[in-house]
Amino acid sequence: MNNLIKITYHLYFLFFTLYTSAENSLQYTSLKNDTLYQHAVAISSTHPDSSFVLLSSCLNNYKEKADSSNLLECLITIQEIHKINLNYSEAYTYAWEALILAEELKDSIHLAKTYEGLGALYTIFKNKKEALTYYKKALSINKTLNQKGLSTDQTLVSSFYNLVIANNGFFQHREAELYLDSCFLIANKSQISEVKKGYLYAERASIHILRQEYEEAIAILNRTITTFQNIEEKDLIYETDKGYLVLLYSFMGDAYAHSNQHTKAIDYYHKSLSAIDTYEAHKSIKGDLLFKLGELNYLKGNTNEAYQCMLQSKTFNELYFGSKSDQNKELLEIKNKHRQEIDTKNMELYEQKLQANKREKELIQIKNTLFILSLVIVVIAMLMYIYYQRKKSRLNKKLLQSKNKELTTFTLQFVEKEKLVNELTEFIKDKLPKDAANSRILKNTQKSTNNYWDEFNTRFKEVNQGFYERLSKKHPTLTSNDLKNCALIKLNFSNKEIADLLGISVNSIYMSHHRLRKKLGLERDDNLSSYIATV
Repeated sequence: MNNLIKITYHLYFLFFTLYTSAENSLQYTSLKNDTLYQHAVAISSTHPDSSFVLLSSCLNNYKEKADSSNLLECLITIQEIHKINLNYSEAYTYAWEALILAEELKDSIHLAKTYEGLGALYTIFKNKKEALTYYKKALSINKTLNQKGLSTDQTLVSSFYNLVIANNGFFQHREAELYLDSCFLIANKSQISEVKKGYLYAERASIHILRQEYEEAIAILNRTITTFQNIEEKDLIYETDKGYLVLLYSFMGDAYAHSNQHTKAIDYYHKSLSAIDTYEAHKSIKGDLLFKLGELNYLKGNTNEAYQCMLQSKTFNELYFGSKSDQNKELLEIKNKHRQEIDTKNMELYEQKLQANKREKELIQIKNTLFILSLVIVVIAMLMYIYYQRKKSRLNKKLLQSKNKELTTFTLQFVEKEKLVNELTEFIKDKLPKDAANSRILKNTQKSTNNYWDEFNTRFKEVNQGFYERLSKKHPTLTSNDLKNCALIKLNFSNKEIADLLGISVNSIYMSHHRLRKKLGLERDDNLSSYIATV
């Protein structure tokens, strides 16, 4: 008894995410201003045939207007309504149409919804690999959108929640628990409403049932059922959440059935069946509920009622899930023309991508070659420039040295002449009478000396252009005699030579250089000649 109920209990885990994702997607639509579309959605659960007629009209209208965005959302809505009404083949067809359009538009939000719809369809028919692949694709997109602030935490919780349901349905309970922990983590951080958390608590209860912890499961389910029974009609999503009572009653029936409280289990299974009719929700589990009722009635000795329940269950499951069902044959064979179309399209895109990548690589190679060639030319030009600049600098340095040597030679000659002039001057002063003729000779001699200095300064400035200006700019307090001293130091004259040239004692030169060092701001260890050479 318990093993069979456990197996059937898991069957509708495979269907539940289909409805939660479907109903939620119908709530939050961007087509709020389209009254025809809104009316079609509103009557989808009570008058599905009329709803499809209206939605088909909306589709044609969006196609005529080339309104791709609304067309895409309408396709997703139609496939969700088909799933709710167990028209899985039609749902599959519209899902693939939506997938093609979403990929063309690069619409991540609707692409995630489409992946979830396909995941639900593959879950229903127990294709674990495809189901989990599409759910994980949807989760990956929703994570990225959430990080960018383009989707709500509720959407992200729903994406994790789909994987909880699917993994439970495929008996991968450890994985289901991990995804459920992620749901609670986000829900608690985001302060999601207690009603929305109720879905998570129900899954926690189902895990307790699998662990045979029936009292804990029943306690959680009692609180959750009370929460959903007390939802007020003014709530925007009243009908959707009320419909969840179908599954909550069924979970409670399972908990009681496992704990051998058969009467209470039968009572809750009947409540679940009644809720299906009341809320037009979760119709897919009707066959399993009838099967469980049949089994429990058989155990209680109600053989006639057990037979009727089993017969109804078989009829229902064959109609909607049987392998020979005309409605689902196309889906089970996975030969849908839209799948072939998208496979062909993907192959064409892949070939185009390969060609584009090839052209891009060739272009990159050409660019790299041109870049390297340009770089080589630039490097060669820079090396040549540096070489010629250095060569020019060396030539200028040699030329400067040569001219300074000439200037030094000129100056030394000038010193010798100065000595002779001084000796002549002293001779005239001492030996000759102080008449007008001798005074004129002394005056001319002094004038000649001044001309020598003028010629020296002229030549020095030509050879060492800007020297005086740079020095005066750095040290504005320097006098003309200071500048003259600096010029002679720059030409590497010794103190004695400078003393002879200036006609003063060597001690006076020492004192003059001492004062000059202070004006230049030099320390005791600083070399005066080296400093002046850098100016």
